[in-house]
Amino acid sequence: MKTVIIRNATIYTGEQVLNQGSLIISGGKIQGLFPDEPVPVQDCHVIDATGLLAIPGLIDLHFHGYGEFAITETTALSRLLVSQGVTGFLPTLMTGNPEFVISALHLLAATHGAGDGARILGINLEGPFLNPEQSGAQPRHCLMKPDPREASRLLEAGGNMVRLMTIAPELPGALDIIEFLHLNGVIPAAGHIQATCAEMLAAEDRGLCHVTHLFNRSGSFHHREPGLIGWALTRGQVTVELIPEHHHLHPLAVELTLRCKSPDRVILVSDNVPHNLRDCVLSENGAVMAPDRTLLGSAQSLLQGVFWLVDTLGIDLGFGLRLASLNPARLLGIENRKGSLEPGKDADLVLLRGRTPVLTMVEGKMVYDQLSAR
Repeated sequence: MKTVIIRNATIYTGEQVLNQGSLIISGGKIQGLFPDEPVPVQDCHVIDATGLLAIPGLIDLHFHGYGEFAITETTALSRLLVSQGVTGFLPTLMTGNPEFVISALHLLAATHGAGDGARILGINLEGPFLNPEQSGAQPRHCLMKPDPREASRLLEAGGNMVRLMTIAPELPGALDIIEFLHLNGVIPAAGHIQATCAEMLAAEDRGLCHVTHLFNRSGSFHHREPGLIGWALTRGQVTVELIPEHHHLHPLAVELTLRCKSPDRVILVSDNVPHNLRDCVLSENGAVMAPDRTLLGSAQSLLQGVFWLVDTLGIDLGFGLRLASLNPARLLGIENRKGSLEPGKDADLVLLRGRTPVLTMVEGKMVYDQLSAR
């Protein structure tokens, strides 16, 4: 594979911004990062990125599918995601018929590492041990009481690919499941719950460290019972997901989170769902809703969510990008190779013209290219 030089780009590395900077890419890795044009490499492919932004590839931890594609259609979804600036993702399974979920886990585990699009970095299980009173888009009749045997069966079917599981810690037996997940390298996450603050503290002691789409199906906050929300906003080691669009969150809820949490403990997710989910309705503004107007998820891409934050809160673009690239990489423990543009890391990057991806590389391979069509 030829060495690639991307020159004259405005580069958002994850730590700084380089104007008219250049990147040298070889062997699937970023070999050099320069504030000006590097020394030409013999027999290299040069990409003139004048007027373009170079950003780290985004990582979506909470993605159920998109458009007409179910989450098990990974080849199509991986190719779609790179056109939206996402280079890595966790396919996320909703609660469903147990045998269907097991079958889907086998399929997702078998497709790990395949294809020419966004990389599957693991599997996310949203359920089945959730509170029926906060089921939301999760089918209530498929929810289960916490069961160690079922938890073991799910992890085994995922072939060591399950990285994240959402659970309601107030349910009887949930604390044992949380500890089991933690000891087996799976990130236990709180979501679809009505837990008290005391129950959250007990779950934290057993290994719970992450919150699935904070504020959405998170119970309520009261000054005498702060619940999950108060716990999540004040516990320094806890990471939280936010769905950055106005159907799911008021901008002030996002601002509150960013004021309370350390910058490296907030992660943006899309919570995209297929548009044909449960006879859903796709609103003009990008929300996916059930016929009764229950929110099922979002049709807004993760990159669009980053720019929503920039527009609504006036935050710096580089900061917004870190919430969708470096922070999820940190949660997964892969920040040494993904999440930012630094020498030695995988060449997962996106070139933007304005806000539109025109070229995406995954591990140094061009998997989406609209520049050559000019």
